[in-house]
Amino acid sequence: MRILFTISILICTIGLFGQNQPVFTQYVFNNYALNPAVGGSFPCSDFKFGRRAQWDGLEGAPTTSFFTFNTAINRKFGYMKSFNGVGAMYIADEAGPYSNRALYFSYARHFHVNRTTLLSLGSFVGVRSYVYGGAGVITNTFDPIVNTTSSVLQMPEVHPGAWLYSKKFFAGLAVFNLYPFKFKSGGNAIGSPSNITPMVVATYGKIIKSKGYYYKFIPSTQLRFTPNAPPSVDFNFLWEIQNKITFGASYRSMSSVAAMLQVKMLHRFKFGYSVGYGIGSISGLKPFSHEIMLSFQACKDVEALKEEHACPAYY
Repeated sequence: MRILFTISILICTIGLFGQNQPVFTQYVFNNYALNPAVGGSFPCSDFKFGRRAQWDGLEGAPTTSFFTFNTAINRKFGYMKSFNGVGAMYIADEAGPYSNRALYFSYARHFHVNRTTLLSLGSFVGVRSYVYGGAGVITNTFDPIVNTTSSVLQMPEVHPGAWLYSKKFFAGLAVFNLYPFKFKSGGNAIGSPSNITPMVVATYGKIIKSKGYYYKFIPSTQLRFTPNAPPSVDFNFLWEIQNKITFGASYRSMSSVAAMLQVKMLHRFKFGYSVGYGIGSISGLKPFSHEIMLSFQACKDVEALKEEHACPAYY
């Protein structure tokens, strides 16, 4: 089973063309995870936890776990008053014998473009550790390289981003792996030298309020692009009712469809769940994926959670 999974991963890697950053169905729930400039756009300190499991039920299938935190510093409401945002993110990816861990810190500066729109510029700076452990790989015959090699590679990373937002829309652009780090063969390394190439993530969404603000509709799209590879596009639609419960649907180009549910609890907590179904999945692999997110907003008072915030990503 494990060797079949390893072969499947190799096939998928050809289709991904080097994409090495996490992809979330509920990206509107946590835009900060894919754009450091979002940090500080919410007036409360924001904590989020999450986990995504691909190909449900398959041993060694890819999983992603994350924790993010961001907060505003010296934020003052009023025209032409800029402020800062800081944050941190930890991500852990697992896929069979391969795993990586990343820890980033972020800083963003928010400026008023006009009385209703703000622009923020920021960056993630951190380190990522890639690990391959061959001891758990089962092959028909013992291979001293595949079955015994254990390698660790650590690399610095810089991911800049920009975020334009108001009460009616949000738009962002982020570049991951701005510096094209090179893997080099040597020691116990497996494979030929290769590069970690940049990935561009562009996000756009609108927030449409019904008369009386009973409903909110949030259509959005996210484009992920890596040089010399076909782009991947998500189309999401969220329908929020009385700022308490949200239903959503998502389509990822030539890849999957998904349903989403988000529930606000005890004012400060919000729970999100999505289930995806793969389109054109590899034969023999289970097509379902699951994604869970939980947020906590540490405001000084409950009233701060009820006000209309500038950033529609935190509706």
